[in-house]
Amino acid sequence: MIEVSFHPEEGETIHSLQLPISKSISNRLLILQAQYPQHLLIDRHSESTDTEILKAALQKKSETVDFGMAGTSVRFYLAYATIKGIPIRIDASGRGRERPVQALFQALRMLGGTWHFEGEEDHFPCRVINGPLAGGDVVIDTSVSSQFATALMLSAPICPKGIRAEFKGKPSSVPYLELTRHLMEEVGLSLELTQDGFSVPHQRVLPDKCILSVERDWSSVAFVAQHLVSSGRGAIRLEGLQENSPQGDRRVLEYFEKLGLEVRSKGQFLTLGSLVKKAEGRPAPLRLDFSGCPDLSMSWATAAAALGMEAELSGLHTLPGKESDRLAALGEGLGQLAEVAVLPGEGVLKIGKQKKNDQPVLWNTRDDHRLAMCGALIAASGRIVHLSELDSVTKSFPNFMAQFGQLGYRFKSCE
Repeated sequence: MIEVSFHPEEGETIHSLQLPISKSISNRLLILQAQYPQHLLIDRHSESTDTEILKAALQKKSETVDFGMAGTSVRFYLAYATIKGIPIRIDASGRGRERPVQALFQALRMLGGTWHFEGEEDHFPCRVINGPLAGGDVVIDTSVSSQFATALMLSAPICPKGIRAEFKGKPSSVPYLELTRHLMEEVGLSLELTQDGFSVPHQRVLPDKCILSVERDWSSVAFVAQHLVSSGRGAIRLEGLQENSPQGDRRVLEYFEKLGLEVRSKGQFLTLGSLVKKAEGRPAPLRLDFSGCPDLSMSWATAAAALGMEAELSGLHTLPGKESDRLAALGEGLGQLAEVAVLPGEGVLKIGKQKKNDQPVLWNTRDDHRLAMCGALIAASGRIVHLSELDSVTKSFPNFMAQFGQLGYRFKSCE
């Protein structure tokens, strides 16, 4: 167990934090680079566990690749290996085997994909047993995760017939599909993306050689914002973020401004501060839709509960299928800070009146990196936090403890 406490410096202090490089962009570009190794160079990529696992897997041509709990990476790789016809065994572990992937297997099967399953059909582990796929028409269920469509989009250009996909169900997390489209067009690939599906033609080579530098992760700004509005002090300067970024999570600033986040400057450096420490006197409850970027809701909800802000968050229907059942976990953890109601069938989280007590917050991270970071930053509101673990942060933010330690957080093992 890890105890987290917060001991800020006196006075107004501006700190500079280094956010991780975008995992979402890195994973997409690694798949594209594997398909066009002579034309695409990535000068840097995320150091997250998920990205390192995917990078290592792309070097293998046989044997076994084990993705552990890297759910996004294994989905992208499954489509790549099946379309390429690489005779490799693909596995995951723990939550990685439980996360939804059946819709992607079903779509690849329509294109001619075949596998040997060691257990339940359309679950890991499996071995690819088909040859390269020609492509063609397919229907893909995108209501559970946009990653199924992204996985097909990324590898569609190497299919001799390309891929024309029809979406079944309303796509979730549409900004991530737009991110995929942007990156593919940036390297010179042709595609058409609509609300009903996509069409990607075969493209043997890229038109020009290109070198891409991956920007830093906008979703990690949520943790900086959570710290600032929860502590109500100081300012933080960030660099390496593009104002016109293709990352949909750039909307994080809009959400947190409702909790008192102040954007002090933009341009080459983004400087953030906090206008207020507490949220008394504001209209309640706030109603926000997080359907385009549900992961941002986790930091926002945690900060709102710590501040005593009543709110209703919708668009969270994909959270139960993430690295953990994030919706249930938030309900359990935030219930120590405020009255909370979880409506999983509706994808809704309601935060009611704040609970007052001085006991340590017992936060079960469920080995989920975003839950771990959200829980740790509750300490900014003056509470002691006992986390079940903190090692999971390497999945997306390897330097989390070092970076936030600069702000006054203290992490120590406890019984």
